[in-house]
Amino acid sequence: MPTMRKFPDLGVGSAELASPSDIELAPRDLRAAELTVSTDDANS
Repeated sequence: MPTMRKFPDLGVGSAELASPSDIELAPRDLRAAELTVSTDDANS
């Protein structure tokens, strides 16, 4: 613990951390394309 008191003197931890950016990727569909039924196929 005494070493932690020296962090500001050494310039460590004095700056605030930047907030992480938002995730812009969407998850992929986990179902196989052959297993999905479109509404046109279901009505015929």
